[in-house]
Amino acid sequence: MKMEANGRKKIRAVVVGCGNMGRIGVRYLLEKGIDIVGAFGVNPKTLGEDLGLVAGLDKPLGIKISSNLAGLLDETKPDVAVHAMYSTMAQNEAVFTTLLEHGVNIVTTCDDSHYSRDLEPDATGRIDAAAKRGGASLIGTGIQDVFFLNIGYAAAGASASLHSIDLSITNNLDDYGLTSAQGAGVGLMPKEFQAMIESRRQAQSVMTAPINSAICVKFGLTPIKQTLRQLPKVNDHAVYSNALQKKVEAGRVTGITEQLTTETAEGVTVNCEYGLYIYDEGEYDVTRWHLYGNPDCELEIPRCKTPEGTMATLINRIPDAINAAPGYYPNCELDIARMCVGNMRM
Repeated sequence: MKMEANGRKKIRAVVVGCGNMGRIGVRYLLEKGIDIVGAFGVNPKTLGEDLGLVAGLDKPLGIKISSNLAGLLDETKPDVAVHAMYSTMAQNEAVFTTLLEHGVNIVTTCDDSHYSRDLEPDATGRIDAAAKRGGASLIGTGIQDVFFLNIGYAAAGASASLHSIDLSITNNLDDYGLTSAQGAGVGLMPKEFQAMIESRRQAQSVMTAPINSAICVKFGLTPIKQTLRQLPKVNDHAVYSNALQKKVEAGRVTGITEQLTTETAEGVTVNCEYGLYIYDEGEYDVTRWHLYGNPDCELEIPRCKTPEGTMATLINRIPDAINAAPGYYPNCELDIARMCVGNMRM
């Protein structure tokens, strides 16, 4: 680490995943005065390219995107990895394990790391063990940390009792790229979409299950039953997709809406509806909470920029990752994320 005149050390970070989210993260790391010492990627189109130019900066950073993660870590000795790759713990396990066993703390956008103890217990257990072996931590975070959990939890502080917690979310699928669009069945006919969903045979989903589980943990609720519905989003007119670089014709799937209901032993029902689809003109990200109880409370957070909010939350969680004891931490087990005013230092 670099030692400054005031005796404080600069944080050394490696960017893991150099797609849209990683590129946003690069800008925020630089704004916070964090040293970017390396970058890892899997896209053959950007391997060997300068991270600064890939991130859209005015000048290169002198950091080439590498496909050799272990070698990169041996050479650069980072304190933390800003990770934005795949959606599940299992998909990310190899990369997580390499980072953690090198003693590198992780803040990640991985969707189910928001709360994966129930959804992927085996992969989560192995990753937690790797963190403890390496003396590092992994924190699942992102926009859901603040908007899909802690805002509603804080609002419930003005309720004497609750019988239902309803959360409604819409996100633009185009913000997440081609892989996410394909996973949501974009371009399929509704019958083809249904066949795709049935072929997966999923009892839970990485979109809504981690959110409901995290809410239950934070609110002290005990889940006893879950009911999941996965529905296609279909428009009666063509919609252009930036991710696919073409129009999705009328009558074809433009995304997915998930509805997950969790019944709890305490009698409080948790309902999450998550719409992830290609936006039509004029649409924007919205998060809505409705806490039914005494008294009712309704909140709406319009025009939230989900990719930017996700990466800003990751950066703000870096001190938590560095200061945590070794292991995996879903954000519902941590204090509320805090914005760091000015530069981050050790």
